[in-house]
Formats: sequence, C-alpha cells, structure tokens
Amino acid sequence: MSTELNPEFDEFFSLWKALPRRKHSLLPCKADITPVQFGKFLQFMAIAERKSPEDFRILFAGSVFEHNAGFPVTGRNYYEMLPPSFIKPMKAFHRNLLGTPCGAYIADVIHTTKGASYIHHTLQLPMVDEKGFVRYLVGCGLARKPYDDIGSRTDASHRPANIKDMFYLNLGSGAPKQKIVDFTVQAVGL
Repeated sequence: MSTELNPEFDEFFSLWKALPRRKHSLLPCKADITPVQFGKFLQFMAIAERKSPEDFRILFAGSVFEHNAGFPVTGRNYYEMLPPSFIKPMKAFHRNLLGTPCGAYIADVIHTTKGASYIHHTLQLPMVDEKGFVRYLVGCGLARKPYDDIGSRTDASHRPANIKDMFYLNLGSGAPKQKIVDFTVQAVGL
C-alpha cells in the first residue's frame, strides 16, 4: 500500500479540486456540490457536518454508500453509531481532517451479519460553509460488497483494528504524519 490514491477515485477527486474556492483559499464550499457535476457519484457519496464536538451529522448518504457502509446513516450522528471504544479515535481523526484541513483515504474491513467480508474504500475531503468555516466532509465510498448481502455491519467490525490502510492527503496546509499500512500504525514525514 502506497500513499497513492486508487485510480477509481481520480475523477471524483478531480471534480472536487475543480470546484471554486469562493470562501476559503484551499477548500470549496459544500453548497457548490451539485448533481450536475457529481451526478454519477451521488450514489457513492456521503456528506457530513460537524455540528459540535459531539455531533458529526450525516446529512446525505447515497444508496450504494449506505449499502457498502453496512447500515443506514443518513440523518444520524456518526458518533452515536460507533462502539464506545471507537468514538475517541474517530473524533481525533475528524479533528485532523477539519482542523488541518486535509483529506484522507481509508480502507476498512467490514463483516456483515450475513457472513460477507469486504473492504470499504473511502476518500474523505473537507469543505467549508458560506462563511468559510471548515465544517463539512464529503466522502466517496467504493466496495465490493455482494449485491445480495442485505446484512448489516457487525459491531465487532467497527473498530480501529479493522482499518487496513489509512493516510492523510495534503491539500495545501500539510497533513498529519500518521498512517496505517496493512493494519499497522506508522509515522512518516509530511
């Protein structure tokens, strides 16, 4: 695993990079995502808003994103869906993404209640509100979940140990050094 993005994300990332930077020098506004530009990706996308340190609300999740994530997420506080032991690391992860700001690639292993196992790959990118505050994440998720598997994600597969690969993306402000390669936490230079 390198810190190169899977080519399947190239078009989505290019569309995000092409959005105007009206309120922030490095990041687009969430309001600039339109079905015209992102139409073919909507089913694979999710958009979340950090409403407070305790509330990371999923505003939208496309049908394929929800199917691959393993449970319905639209309208829910992400932290309330996590096992208690996973909340602190996810809050730190979101602070890195929104505070730096930077992007991230994640590959996590998901097991379902129907017995399937697969890797859910996501690219997560920060966005700003109309005042220029970094408070949104837009994600694109890809996986190879069996289409006929309607099982939900098991609680046991929603924990740090299921993250196979993760690295932060420098979008112009730097990025944290930490990364995960093949289930092993590593630190590298910026």
